[in-house]
Amino acid sequence: MLDDRKARLVAESRNLPVIGTVGTLLIAKRRGLIDNVKEVLDALIAQEARISPRLYQEVLAEAQE
Repeated sequence: MLDDRKARLVAESRNLPVIGTVGTLLIAKRRGLIDNVKEVLDALIAQEARISPRLYQEVLAEAQE
Protein backbone atom coordinates (compact mmCIF):
# COMPACT_ATOMS: atom_id res chain seq x y z
CA MET A 1 0.00 0.00 0.00
CA LEU A 2 1.40 3.34 -1.03
CA ASP A 3 -0.15 6.75 -1.00
CA ASP A 4 2.31 8.43 -3.31
CA ARG A 5 1.50 10.07 -6.64
CA LYS A 6 4.41 8.50 -8.54
CA ALA A 7 3.60 5.04 -7.21
CA ARG A 8 -0.04 5.48 -8.19
CA LEU A 9 0.92 6.46 -11.72
CA VAL A 10 3.14 3.41 -12.11
CA ALA A 11 0.44 1.11 -10.72
CA GLU A 12 -2.21 2.60 -12.99
CA SER A 13 0.07 2.29 -16.03
CA ARG A 14 0.35 -1.43 -15.23
CA ASN A 15 -3.41 -1.80 -14.69
CA LEU A 16 -2.94 -2.59 -11.01
CA PRO A 17 -5.70 -1.70 -8.56
CA VAL A 18 -5.03 1.52 -6.68
CA ILE A 19 -6.44 2.40 -3.28
CA GLY A 20 -5.19 5.11 -0.98
CA THR A 21 -5.28 5.68 2.73
CA VAL A 22 -8.79 7.11 2.72
CA GLY A 23 -10.15 4.21 0.68
CA THR A 24 -8.48 1.79 3.04
CA LEU A 25 -10.19 3.48 5.99
CA LEU A 26 -13.59 3.11 4.35
CA ILE A 27 -12.98 -0.58 3.72
CA ALA A 28 -11.83 -1.05 7.32
CA LYS A 29 -15.02 0.53 8.61
CA ARG A 30 -17.24 -1.54 6.33
CA ARG A 31 -15.52 -4.69 7.59
CA GLY A 32 -15.91 -3.65 11.22
CA LEU A 33 -12.18 -3.24 11.79
CA ILE A 34 -12.56 0.36 12.96
CA ASP A 35 -15.55 2.05 14.60
CA ASN A 36 -15.30 5.34 12.77
CA VAL A 37 -13.34 7.06 10.06
CA LYS A 38 -13.52 10.60 11.45
CA GLU A 39 -11.18 9.97 14.39
CA VAL A 40 -8.55 8.44 12.12
CA LEU A 41 -8.89 11.21 9.52
CA ASP A 42 -8.58 13.86 12.22
CA ALA A 43 -5.46 12.16 13.58
CA LEU A 44 -3.94 12.00 10.09
CA ILE A 45 -4.69 15.69 9.50
CA ALA A 46 -3.14 16.53 12.87
CA GLN A 47 0.00 14.73 11.63
CA GLU A 48 -0.07 16.97 8.53
CA ALA A 49 -1.54 14.47 6.08
CA ARG A 50 -2.93 16.27 3.06
CA ILE A 51 -6.65 15.59 2.90
CA SER A 52 -8.74 18.23 1.18
CA PRO A 53 -11.83 19.55 2.96
CA ARG A 54 -13.94 18.27 0.06
CA LEU A 55 -12.52 14.73 0.30
CA TYR A 56 -12.89 14.84 4.09
CA GLN A 57 -16.60 15.64 3.79
CA GLU A 58 -17.16 13.08 1.03
CA VAL A 59 -15.53 10.34 3.08
CA LEU A 60 -17.55 11.15 6.18
CA ALA A 61 -20.73 11.08 4.09
CA GLU A 62 -19.74 7.73 2.55
CA ALA A 63 -18.98 6.38 6.04
CA GLN A 64 -22.30 7.81 7.29
CA GLU A 65 -20.59 9.83 10.00
